[in-house]
This record gives sequence, C-alpha cells and structure tokens, in this order.
Amino acid sequence: MITFGIQKKIDSLGRIVLPKEIREFYCMDENDTVEVVPTENGILIRKHGYKVKKTDEENKMKIGK
Repeated sequence: MITFGIQKKIDSLGRIVLPKEIREFYCMDENDTVEVVPTENGILIRKHGYKVKKTDEENKMKIGK
C-alpha cells in the first residue's frame, strides 16, 4: 500500500494543489478533468474516466489526515 501523509491548504478561491508525486502516480496531466465525489469517509478525487482494476484495488493510495 502506498501512503502519502500530505496536508494542503485551500486557497482563497477554494483550490488545492495535488502534489507532483500523486499526479505522476495516477498519470494526471495539465488540463485533465477530475471528479470530486463525496463519500462516507471524506472526499474522493479521481481522474475522470478512471477505471478501477483489480490491481488498482489492491494498491489503493491512502491519504493521511
């Protein structure tokens, strides 16, 4: 399991910068569209059109508090 313990501040326009390591891990490029999904445990941010495969499910990324 890959664990990132990263805390980010929300700017005055409500934006959060996704760290380069996370963008590279999920192959996110400039101008890609992301989905913001409310969940029972918080907020899920994922690349639009991202398909979950068995290997992805086994290698989930846990974002620290």
